[in-house]
Amino acid sequence: MILSKECNKRVNKFLKKCSYVNFQGDDIEKMTIEYRKALNSKYQHHNDSVRKARDIAKQEKARRQAIEDSIRLVKESKTHIRFMGIELNDAVDLVMLDLRKKGFETIDFRKNGYVMSGKFMDRKAIVTLHSTPETNNIYMVNVIFDEENSWYSLKSEFLNIVKSYRAKYKCIDSGRTFLEPYYEGDGFELQGVAKDKCCFFDKYEAEGGTIYVEISDMRRIFIKYIDTFNSKRNDRETINKNLEEI
Repeated sequence: MILSKECNKRVNKFLKKCSYVNFQGDDIEKMTIEYRKALNSKYQHHNDSVRKARDIAKQEKARRQAIEDSIRLVKESKTHIRFMGIELNDAVDLVMLDLRKKGFETIDFRKNGYVMSGKFMDRKAIVTLHSTPETNNIYMVNVIFDEENSWYSLKSEFLNIVKSYRAKYKCIDSGRTFLEPYYEGDGFELQGVAKDKCCFFDKYEAEGGTIYVEISDMRRIFIKYIDTFNSKRNDRETINKNLEEI
């Protein structure tokens, strides 16, 4: 059994205090071994106590985290993002019917949602509705505006739209740049856009979810509404479905 240098110092100090007159060599060796065993046991007990305290602290931290996660999930389940005043917490079919009441038309039906056309922010738009694979709950809405033919008109449209969103929502991230070899002012901005080298976007924090506004590689303004709770549900259901198929 190996002791630290500090422990050995204590052993030697203890032995110096002892009288060796009445001890034989074997007695001294035996006494040394016994003392070292006792000392090691003491430090082992101390280490066990420290380890136990750490385990208790970890368990308490995990318990608190579980409570916080539960509270957060309850809040998320009760709060959902809205698109055109419609709460994104229903079957995708019901949201489609609500949008029809607002003048939208259904132009395509897909496995997990709908494609609709209508007006949004007083602009012609294509709206896609996306639902979870098992419960058919809507979790995301995409808005796609018409294609622009010049960088000036595309950028102007983007800036006008984000100006409205920034007036209502808190912007938590944004970008206004091109990736090499393109840059604004080089005369090839639309080419950079088409090659997905344009990073013009805003990200907003909304009650119950997140909103993205960006310039897409299709030379269009793209807006995305994502419900926090139902997007997580979509992730879980998608994983479960994939596991069943593999």
